[in-house]
Amino acid sequence: MTQVNLGELATQVCATQQVYTDRHTLVSKIPDDFPLIEADSDKINQILDNLLGNAIKYSPDGGEVAVDAIDEGETIVLSVTDHGLGVSPEHVEKIFERFQMIEDESRKAIKGTGIGLYLVRHLARAHGGEVWLDWSEPGKGSRFAIRLPKQQPLKGQDK
Repeated sequence: MTQVNLGELATQVCATQQVYTDRHTLVSKIPDDFPLIEADSDKINQILDNLLGNAIKYSPDGGEVAVDAIDEGETIVLSVTDHGLGVSPEHVEKIFERFQMIEDESRKAIKGTGIGLYLVRHLARAHGGEVWLDWSEPGKGSRFAIRLPKQQPLKGQDK
């Protein structure tokens, strides 16, 4: 665990993922003065990489994909918002399960293993956090959010 600058990390991940698309604009909206968090930088990178990759994949018409963060005091909320296919309410419960992908006509050309959001949930929980689908509207887009503590508990203390 180290002190992680989410703004810098999000900007780096956006730049890395931007190489894979010319139909999307990936942008970090995290302010420069956003508080540091204690986390495993590589794992937070994996979380952002996965969420941005999904946002690109499930926004076939392109558009902006934004990373944002809110300081809640003891915790932060990191979010990724796209303007893609969205998630129907009947699929929300399953999307974080292993090997689950939504199968419908609008997604039949989209390939994947169905483990990305499962991994994101596992990594968030390993940091004492949680992930959820914050907003989604079919045909309009989605916002996935992750709440993480700013500081990790000392070893031997309850989480």
